[in-house]
Amino acid sequence: MVGLHGGIAYKEDAVLSASPNADDGWGWYLEGSLDMGAFQPALVIGGTYDGYQTDPDFGFIMIGADEPITVVSTIGGANSDSIFAPLTGNYALSDRFKFAGNLVYYDIDLNATESTPNVRGLADAWEISGSATYVISEGADIAYKLGYLSPSYDGRLNSSGISDDGYFGHYLRMAIKF
Repeated sequence: MVGLHGGIAYKEDAVLSASPNADDGWGWYLEGSLDMGAFQPALVIGGTYDGYQTDPDFGFIMIGADEPITVVSTIGGANSDSIFAPLTGNYALSDRFKFAGNLVYYDIDLNATESTPNVRGLADAWEISGSATYVISEGADIAYKLGYLSPSYDGRLNSSGISDDGYFGHYLRMAIKF
């Protein structure tokens, strides 16, 4: 009924950066979840430090995911520390029809030389997103995903036209697997 798991990741400075002054990077997360039958809520908290970046498939829909509508492709930046705290939920209406939702807070502390394109000047962000997936048959499903990201920037890129406007995205995907 109650699940608790987490992870710690480490990357040596030589893997993270060609700079001789780079630190070894690391990240962590801890997740607590409940199994309430068809509904499964979870609360996660985690962080990345000293330039560690998560893999692109670790994340949600708008932050740190490998989705066509993702705005921030990795959690963490090349020269930053970050904290993230999502509340997620999954609901299985039936064996074939499932829903998922995310409410995510993401805070990133950048240094003055941050050059990762997807986080330049990003101070923090809120994501609200969800998906609906219907399994047509074994090996074929259709999914609809949508999300909204509300960013706050540190003002470093105001002259280049970046503002605190939100991002909205959605897409429909049909997958057939052989």
